[in-house]
Amino acid sequence: MNVHIRSAQQTPTDAATFAELANMASHDVLADIVGPDFEQVLTAMYLGDDTLYRARQVWFIDVDGEVAGMLCAFSGEEKAALNAETDRQLLAGPGARTDAAVRVQEQLGPISEFIDTVPEAAFYVQFLAVYSHARGNEYAGQLLAHSHDLARAAKSATLELDVETGNNAALAAYQRQGLAIVRTSAEVMHEEQDRVFALHRMVKAIA
Repeated sequence: MNVHIRSAQQTPTDAATFAELANMASHDVLADIVGPDFEQVLTAMYLGDDTLYRARQVWFIDVDGEVAGMLCAFSGEEKAALNAETDRQLLAGPGARTDAAVRVQEQLGPISEFIDTVPEAAFYVQFLAVYSHARGNEYAGQLLAHSHDLARAAKSATLELDVETGNNAALAAYQRQGLAIVRTSAEVMHEEQDRVFALHRMVKAIA
């Protein structure tokens, strides 16, 4: 079995895979926020070069030539520079102006504010996802280890990510990799999914 992590390519195929896995990582929250045209919006952002979802911020783990999972990550400095344009493009399409999408944006406003509290000295994992058929093979762990290497190369002080409070499997996996919960967001009601939504911020110092 040939397993390797590669930089994403600025191609339509990789763009479509990014859109699918990014929404999977968000548990469909991205689709709820952006609206029914979320795939088109995310693909365009990936193929562009002025948002946090551009190809250069993405890595795929391939198994025998097929994508098994994805990492999207960037430095806190990059987030500070590109966050406003990322938000603008996410909400620029007609889908984001539908009544359902606007309701979700309002409900999850405190969550968005929590996510934005990333120090410039940090390296932040925005999305980490593995296809269901490929889980149980430590691919998520390999992607997280790769993010640690990227953080060290960027001379970041910490590696940081957010995880849903009820995602116990992910919490345990991240704790095994040395990340610890440092704070928790307010709880909000995500009415479209009929569930309470909150995040833990997890942090690991980069030696």
